[in-house]
Amino acid sequence: ANRRFRAIFGFAGEELARARLEDFFPAEEVRDWAREVLESGSAKLNVRVDYPGEEGARPLWISLLPLRSWDDEAEPELLLLVSDLETEGAPAGAAVHPALPELDAVFWERHPETLGFARMMGPAEAVLGFPPDAWLVSPSFFTERLHPEDRDRVVRFYRESLSHRDRGACEYRLQGSGGKTVWVRDVFRVVRDASGEPRKLAGLTTSVARRKSLEDQLLRSERLAAMSRLAGRVSHECNNLLMIAGGYSEELLAGLPPESPLREGAEQIVAAVDRLSRLTGELLRFVRRPELSPKTFDLNTFLEQLEPAIRRRLGEDIELDVRRSPDLPAVKADPAALSDALSAFAARAREAMPQGGRWVVETRSVDVAEALPPASGRLKPGRYAGIVLTDTGPAPDQEALRTVFDPALLDPRPRTDLAPAYRDVRELGGDIEVEAVPEGGARFTILLPAEAAAPEPAEEAPPAPPPKTVLLAEDEEGIRKLVGRFLRKQGLDVIEAAGGEEALRLAEAREAPIDLLIADVQLGGLRGDELARRLAERRPGLKVLLVSGYAGEELERGTPLPEGAEFLEKPFSLTKLAEKVRSLLEAG
Repeated sequence: ANRRFRAIFGFAGEELARARLEDFFPAEEVRDWAREVLESGSAKLNVRVDYPGEEGARPLWISLLPLRSWDDEAEPELLLLVSDLETEGAPAGAAVHPALPELDAVFWERHPETLGFARMMGPAEAVLGFPPDAWLVSPSFFTERLHPEDRDRVVRFYRESLSHRDRGACEYRLQGSGGKTVWVRDVFRVVRDASGEPRKLAGLTTSVARRKSLEDQLLRSERLAAMSRLAGRVSHECNNLLMIAGGYSEELLAGLPPESPLREGAEQIVAAVDRLSRLTGELLRFVRRPELSPKTFDLNTFLEQLEPAIRRRLGEDIELDVRRSPDLPAVKADPAALSDALSAFAARAREAMPQGGRWVVETRSVDVAEALPPASGRLKPGRYAGIVLTDTGPAPDQEALRTVFDPALLDPRPRTDLAPAYRDVRELGGDIEVEAVPEGGARFTILLPAEAAAPEPAEEAPPAPPPKTVLLAEDEEGIRKLVGRFLRKQGLDVIEAAGGEEALRLAEAREAPIDLLIADVQLGGLRGDELARRLAERRPGLKVLLVSGYAGEELERGTPLPEGAEFLEKPFSLTKLAEKVRSLLEAG
């Protein structure tokens, strides 16, 4: 009997072995039903009985099923199924409770020598993967259908149970029809003769597929969480080192004359830092969705830099034809997200043209109100910068066009997932249109809002802010010295601290104003966000800039930040740092 049965009737496990039917159901009517079932061999299903409990009659549904043995000398047995109406939620006046048809279990008896089924009752095909006839026709069918990885373990367990145990339980996999794998759980007892020799195994098998599926989902979730933490640590360390290499190279470039032979080497270092920074960003995007960081840039230049990676993504059999419009407005978008989107579309083009073909990537200026009116009204009228992607594969049908941006997990066919690309473009204020090309192929048009401002300068630093005092808390010495020296060159007074506690002590010992706190989020000991909160309480109006190579979800779950605090992700350029500092200090 299971735990719920014992709870209903108030019996401990050891007491059940000595209990009789009348101990559960005093009414003579129930005992008469039991005798009738044992004598006739016919089940009595779904009968309502009011069980006399301490708080009044308790409505129960009971079913009695004969388990007459295949061994003529064995004593016939009866299976009692009890369903509690108070917990099952059945209506008070219900006449029939469908407990048995929904029972996801197979009752059986097995031969002790072969472990094959001698008798079975229940939804065998649903639980075990084959109908009853298949299991009963051959004594070896059970062991043959055991999953190869589980076969030795399960057979050994049953053999040991027949020799040394009276009851047992085990979980394993069966190979059902069509190669389908089913997870099941056996609960059984060993029936012995007077001399103690096993005569049969009697038990039931239930499906545990849903539980196993949930366990697998939990395991995958835990693995993904572990990967996310590892990716965060790796990114944090890498981005700190990239910050040092890139920052010092940027500072070196700023001090070199244009004709210096050292410029080329320094520029190569900056380019390598930028590439590795994108790789760490891709690593983080693999395990978590980052916040988008829009920047103003020239789309044609962006595509030119990305072209080698796109060619590698397409493969040698597909020709890449890039056409850049000279009259193209700047866009404000997240370069990393746009790079991921184009990589996904390139992978989709490769899937559409497995035998080779041509993929045209064209930039153009688009007036949405005139050239591409959105049927859904998702876009505001105005000027957009467009990237038009056209392949020469087969034209997609209407169903494919309708579901092309649905998550790939919802599609039984393996395909590239375009849902993240669509989501990111929509979040940036744009849209993606898709259509079938009459002569064959698919055409995707990525629309991004045109930006009136010029692209952000790559090298030239902005004017220095007015003299202010900055408290810099950074535990990576190379970054602290680099940033401190750079800020001093901008005319700022900088107080350096190697950790959160030291920064707090320096601030408390200083009577003069501190205008800006720059702190790494993941400082050892006192975290940067907690440091910001404490200092903001003591110094109202303090501006805060938090930086990190990987703050992850910790920043969202951590200490509430002071109003107006901003975040800058490492590795950042010194130009970007200067812009953030000036913006915060000039905000009042």
